Amino acid sequence: MWFVNLKLGSHTYGVLGRLVSSLINLKATGPAVALLQMVPNGYAIAARIIQEDPHALDPSYFQCIYDISFLELLVYVYSRAKDDKKTNYLTQIIGVPDLNEYNPTEMRQAFVHHIRLNLFRSLYTDFLT
Repeated sequence: MWFVNLKLGSHTYGVLGRLVSSLINLKATGPAVALLQMVPNGYAIAARIIQEDPHALDPSYFQCIYDISFLELLVYVYSRAKDDKKTNYLTQIIGVPDLNEYNPTEMRQAFVHHIRLNLFRSLYTDFLT
């Protein structure tokens, strides 16, 4: 499978890569896409997942995506599929003031940390409890 050979540099990204591969094998592509924003060059893999089967993505994990390029791709794919509900939801997420790239670095880092924490809490709740 194309996603098994995630070429990642450090140990941490290797763990994330294995976690992403496991989630994809479980057909949990929504959380996999959310995790891929933490992986270098993860956008290419996420784009492929999103475009192959956008309806398989779990919308509850959209709130865990903080990378604007991921969100813009999702909006594009769902607007093309004429899924207004998901398009509107994603547009609301993009409009969150904390996502503004011109915010002070400390503020942006705190927001990203909060989103990542929520992502891992959701993964724990959905897969380990």
